[in-house]
Amino acid sequence: MSLDREIYRKRLETLRARFDTLGADGLFATPSSNLFYLTGIAFDRSERLTALVLFKDRDPLVICPAFEGDRLRGMSAVTEVHTWEETEDPYRLCASFFPAEHGVLAVEPSTAFDDVERLIAARPGWRPVSAAPVLTTLRMIKTPEEIAAIRRAIAVALPRFQKAFAPSSAKEAPVVPTVPMTMGGSASLVIGANEATGSTAREPKVLGSSVISEPVINN
Repeated sequence: MSLDREIYRKRLETLRARFDTLGADGLFATPSSNLFYLTGIAFDRSERLTALVLFKDRDPLVICPAFEGDRLRGMSAVTEVHTWEETEDPYRLCASFFPAEHGVLAVEPSTAFDDVERLIAARPGWRPVSAAPVLTTLRMIKTPEEIAAIRRAIAVALPRFQKAFAPSSAKEAPVVPTVPMTMGGSASLVIGANEATGSTAREPKVLGSSVISEPVINN
């Protein structure tokens, strides 16, 4: 769901204001539901790095492959976009925007370990921590537009679930698997005689090509 870009900008500012609760100086987030919540960027994760970088004292920025630049700009609330070519190292490009040699970087929790490892290799003075505690509480805040959209989705889905899971009017016979009783036997499905045939006989009816004999117990 696409929202007004100002809503995403306010979310980024709220997130920035909560950095201190993590002891963090910045945020690194790759494509995910969290990135979409913060920026409106609806990208799938791939081997080519796309990431949001947010620090305390500068505007947020996004890096992405050059061929994705126009598409990203069309959906992102973040206006500062830096693209990279196939011959460039996107992790070094990302690290070049870090404001200091040392710091603490909050990482979106579903971000691939390899992405974090390669980024920190380019900025070894930075220590990664999880941004989950802040993002979890932040995402509990919904706009009126989002709440309305959720209600519309429920209104569409609920009747279909009710129809799909409505109890059947016909009585269904229980199906019980049996196990082989002899070395040459094979497993079959047994339907209880009363339910399947209306008979009062105690012997089960066996479905399948092989009939399994019940064991004889001598008292």
